[in-house]
Amino acid sequence: MKKPNLLRGYSKESFTRAPFILSASDLRKFLQCPRSVYLKILKPSALPPPEPRVPLLLGTFEHKCREILVKELKPIYLILQSTSEIDPVRTQHIVSTVVERVKNETVRKSPSFIEEINDAAIAVLTRLLKEEADRMQKAQRLMDGGLRGVELVENILPISEEHWVESRQLGLKGFIDQVWKLGGGIVPLDIKTGTIRPAGQVDEETRVQLTSYALLMEHERRIECDLGMVYYPHLSTTVPINIDQTLREKTLGIRDQIGAMLKSGREPEPCMNPYCDACRQEALT
Repeated sequence: MKKPNLLRGYSKESFTRAPFILSASDLRKFLQCPRSVYLKILKPSALPPPEPRVPLLLGTFEHKCREILVKELKPIYLILQSTSEIDPVRTQHIVSTVVERVKNETVRKSPSFIEEINDAAIAVLTRLLKEEADRMQKAQRLMDGGLRGVELVENILPISEEHWVESRQLGLKGFIDQVWKLGGGIVPLDIKTGTIRPAGQVDEETRVQLTSYALLMEHERRIECDLGMVYYPHLSTTVPINIDQTLREKTLGIRDQIGAMLKSGREPEPCMNPYCDACRQEALT
């Protein structure tokens, strides 16, 4: 694997120890509303309680199903010795059991949204069953080609899920939905279950968030990470994102803007978006 040049054209000051360790989602939120990041970090008690939102709840539900499912499937694929051991009925049972378990837990925590959760469970189950059927077919092809054990698993499943990574040197941290091994390198993958965008259109906030993950993975694994991916389950579409120098500089620049804002102590103006938890009261008055 290729060792990264961690400076890669940046100034050394870009990698001095930062006074604040920001999450990748902080950078994302800053592009939407700087005030929300300011209040979250410096004045958390001034933030109104977040309003319960169905899309956020259902997104968390699907993420949890996927996280548990990967953990259930890894040991099964790890010990396969022949394609005849690939059992579609068993896999379908695992998928159904995981979705039912997470659904019941979600309903218990948010009973007022039981109808929405039940509808989401059906949609998620349908998507996951289709994905697992595709995964079994891929596993069969790879096993026919001689792959077994860890090598097989790393070609059909992420090597890590809900992966926490933090760098004091970068001043960044975050949970990465999935990390995949690809072509001798590693690729962070972000799963987006919210607004459905046309295939191939990834917003700036997501690109910056994904670049934060790539920078963090480089510092954790000491290998270059020049590719990220965004997966849209509703579209069954994965969009590759080239983590180029422009995106890297933009991401570190946003990090520095947030640091300067926090050090200044000057609270930004409300964004006046009624859907912003930090500013909805001002927007509605």
